[in-house]
Amino acid sequence: MTLVIFLFQTCKNDKNDDLTSQLIVNFSNHIQKIAPSLVLDSFKLIKTDTFFEKQGRMIDVFIYQREEEKIKKQLKNAIEQELGDSASFYAYENDYIEGEIDSLKKLVVGADTTRPFGLAAHCEYWVRKKDKSRKDSVLYFFDNSMKLLDPDRIDSSISWASRNL
Repeated sequence: MTLVIFLFQTCKNDKNDDLTSQLIVNFSNHIQKIAPSLVLDSFKLIKTDTFFEKQGRMIDVFIYQREEEKIKKQLKNAIEQELGDSASFYAYENDYIEGEIDSLKKLVVGADTTRPFGLAAHCEYWVRKKDKSRKDSVLYFFDNSMKLLDPDRIDSSISWASRNL
């Protein structure tokens, strides 16, 4: 029995080590893109959690709502600058994304709360800029095929840490 538990734990640790390695590479790439003056001193996978379809659909709604806000800002700017073609395009984009959000919200209502939808990886990191350093955390979301959901969340975390150093 002890051997079985040991083997299970070893497999789990190997899996977490592999995920941690991939997350470090991903996070480092985001740092280089968003705040190249930052240096990643450490990165640690704290824990992973399974999330379910309803939570996953809620994440989708959040992502689309954030994109909608960006489109609304672009539409407002296009109207203020009297850019007719751009304003028409952004108005169309806004109408489209509002329809998508409505559809996603309907999916949330009927979503399963027992079927796994993906994985959340809770991570801590230390970054440094010049003589200052900061500890922070980031939350990665993956669907069941391990496709990264909401990479903008990673960029926002890095940008915030950089501004607050």
